[in-house]
Amino acid sequence: REVERYPGVEEVQMVDLDGELIEIVRKHLPWGREGFEDPRLKLVIGEGRRYLSEQPDGYYDAIIMDATDPAEESLAIQLYTKEYYDLAYRKLGEDGVLATHIAPLLHKARLVSSITKTLSSVFPRVCLYAVYVKSLEALWSFAVASKRGLPSDLSGVEVDRRLRERGVSGLRFYSGEVHEAVLKLTQAYLRCFGEEGEVLTDEKALPKSRSG
Repeated sequence: REVERYPGVEEVQMVDLDGELIEIVRKHLPWGREGFEDPRLKLVIGEGRRYLSEQPDGYYDAIIMDATDPAEESLAIQLYTKEYYDLAYRKLGEDGVLATHIAPLLHKARLVSSITKTLSSVFPRVCLYAVYVKSLEALWSFAVASKRGLPSDLSGVEVDRRLRERGVSGLRFYSGEVHEAVLKLTQAYLRCFGEEGEVLTDEKALPKSRSG
């Protein structure tokens, strides 16, 4: 839904394993329904990693991950490993970016650090940020990985300029001011609560637990 606010977007592919859940959202949740009505959307019911492996190399401008949290016995755990990020790297164009949610920044500090480190083992550029998510009642962490540029390279003034230039409107949260504040606050949190992480693989997809 949010990606579709950008007029320059030509195609959105949404891949979800749970077709029944998608139908429930479309029928009963008005806030999620509108995104399915955009003609640019291609909805695929299937396993995300397998689907991505079948697509041409260099095809995507952006890969946005909103899988369930990485945890034991979770099918989504394979979407947070070095092998998966290697695959995503190949499928992105030269200016492509991957964005993923991770976990509560303060309560899962070691997991957050490990996923960030895993991304950094594949992508030359990675930035971490966190925002408070009301529905989750937590300061939630996200990461953006890229072959070249990152959102953290941009000033708030430049963010506002690009939003205007691209005709983006109706955003309820993001702005140049919020952009700068989120990045600065995240760095402050990391200085206080950051932990050493480890590279996660298909064979070892979760870090050893200490504080999280």
